[in-house]
Amino acid sequence: MSAGVLEPSAESELDDGGSSARLAVIHWAWRLFRREWRQQLLVIALLTVAVAATVWGAGVATNTPPANPNAGTYGTASALISLSGTDPQLAADIARIRRQYRPADVIENRGLASGTAQAVWLRAQDPAGPYGGPLLALVSGHYPVGPGQVAMTGSVAALYGAGIGSTWHADGRPWRVTGIVENPSDLLDEFALVSPGQLTGPARVTILVGTSHVHGLPANASVSYPPPPRGHRLAFRPQR
Repeated sequence: MSAGVLEPSAESELDDGGSSARLAVIHWAWRLFRREWRQQLLVIALLTVAVAATVWGAGVATNTPPANPNAGTYGTASALISLSGTDPQLAADIARIRRQYRPADVIENRGLASGTAQAVWLRAQDPAGPYGGPLLALVSGHYPVGPGQVAMTGSVAALYGAGIGSTWHADGRPWRVTGIVENPSDLLDEFALVSPGQLTGPARVTILVGTSHVHGLPANASVSYPPPPRGHRLAFRPQR
């Protein structure tokens, strides 16, 4: 009698080879994890912190109101006095208010023809004024410091095709552009800035003062006050 020897089939060989390969991969992955698990956990922790910080920062930026929502109009002043350019005694009234509420920050404006719906102003203002600091910031170049010099917001410079060092014609005279400026508290405020005393025939004059008890103004003047912060309740006192 002869005994036959059963040879392993090709499928069995393939199964054994596949099992060995899987075991080798598992052992390699386990050794890699044991060697680098600290680094992996550190990366996960850093990613978690970064995502949490981004979410928190976005929530703060969305829900935190600006430090002074009125700064774009009132700067740091407690009241704003307005005078019309049609006031027949404009120069005398400005001088009177300056004497009465010293120090005072005088800002003169006149509209410019821009061909757009956006209001554009030719503005005379002192960058070092006592209350108008939040209304002005220098982006590049320098502020106008005398006759014939002007600085512009970026949009106004683009509108008129002007740049630092170029000549721009307005108010019946040429101006040399010295800088790019902005109202950092109101980026929609578009204007060309000149030195105090350089604007002829302003259409509107605003005077910023440091008191909230304004009285005895000229007949052509009006006054406004910064509105209280949102959620602030006004306390009314009965008149005696």
